Amino acid sequence: MYIRWIPWGIFCLALLVSCEQTNTDTDASKQAARPDSITDVSRIAALTKQIESNPEDYALFQDRSELYYQIDSLDQAIADIEAAIALYQTGPDLHYWRGFLAFTSGDTLQARTAYQRAIDLGTQNSEAYYQLGQVAFFNQNYGEAQQLYARAAEFAPEQPIYIFAQGFLLEAQQDYKGA
Repeated sequence: MYIRWIPWGIFCLALLVSCEQTNTDTDASKQAARPDSITDVSRIAALTKQIESNPEDYALFQDRSELYYQIDSLDQAIADIEAAIALYQTGPDLHYWRGFLAFTSGDTLQARTAYQRAIDLGTQNSEAYYQLGQVAFFNQNYGEAQQLYARAAEFAPEQPIYIFAQGFLLEAQQDYKGA
C-alpha cells in the first residue's frame, strides 16, 4: 500500500527541485561585488523608496514581489505582483509570476487563471505550460495535464522534468507500458 505513494513523493521532490532558482555565479568575489549580495530586506527598502518616487514603474513592483517571495512574505509578494499587473496588464511574465505565487499559496483556481493568461498573452516560457499542467494534474484533469506537459516539452525539449512529468502522469493513470 505504501509503495503507491513513492511515485508521489518522487514527483513532489522533482517539482520542488524544478521550482528552485539557481545561482550561476560560483566565484565568491563575483558574488560579493554584485548588488544582490545586499540583504533582501535592504533591497526591499531600496525598492520601496524607488516605488515611492516612480509609482508607475511595474518592474519595481515585480522586483520587490520576487524579493518578498524569497523572504517568505507571500501575501506581500502577491500584493506587489498584482500592483505590477494593474500597471502592465499585457505582461505575460507578470501573469506567470502571479500564477506561481498563487500555486505556492495553494490557490489553484487563481494559479490556473494566471498561467492561462500568460499563455494567452503569447508567452514562450515553457514553465507556464508545465505549471498549468501541474495545476491540471493536481485537479486530476489528466488529459489536459498531458497536453500541457507535451507543449512544455516542445518549447524546451532539453528539460528532462517535462518528460518525467509525462511519464509520472502515465503512471498515475496506471499506464505502466507508456510510462
